[in-house]
Amino acid sequence: MRRIGSDLHDGPAQLVALAALRMDSPLLLDPAASPSHRKTEIADIHHTLDEAIREIRAICTGLVLPQIEASTVAEILRLAVAEHERRTASSVSLSLPSRLPDLGTSEKISIFRFAQEGLNNAWRHGLGKGQAVKARVTQGKLLIQVLDHGPGFQSGSCEGLGLAGMRERIESIGGHFETFSSPRGTRLTITLNIEDQK
Repeated sequence: MRRIGSDLHDGPAQLVALAALRMDSPLLLDPAASPSHRKTEIADIHHTLDEAIREIRAICTGLVLPQIEASTVAEILRLAVAEHERRTASSVSLSLPSRLPDLGTSEKISIFRFAQEGLNNAWRHGLGKGQAVKARVTQGKLLIQVLDHGPGFQSGSCEGLGLAGMRERIESIGGHFETFSSPRGTRLTITLNIEDQK
């Protein structure tokens, strides 16, 4: 039940929230906005809602993110970044090493959801400033970070950011989850032990 709850929160619930935020776009509310730009914005909202419906159906049938199984970690991070940029019309800096380890499906899904949720938070709560995803391998560990240069949050005020669910998801695969926030931005980090990975 916790896994299903996390999948619903990190996937379709985030997509619906993004679509709802875009409903307040000046492109839709400003009578002077270009009709072609308005049409593009509406199409993007429809596409995001269609993705949410597909994810709900996948969760209902137990086929959560079936495309992830055959993807590499680098491809998964590129996918999360590309989808976020398309949905939010924002930019994300992506930094990857030349080689990343091959991981199991559970780890890959957790990494995708971490990047997806972290970027959603960076856009919604960090105002989309300085969004970045970084990955590196050091001393038998894989570190992945999602960062922003937003206003940050104070300890104890982050319950609505989905951080508890993120932490639980990462710890369920033996990983470690950390948060750091200040008025200069927020950094979310996951660490996975890859010494036993081939």
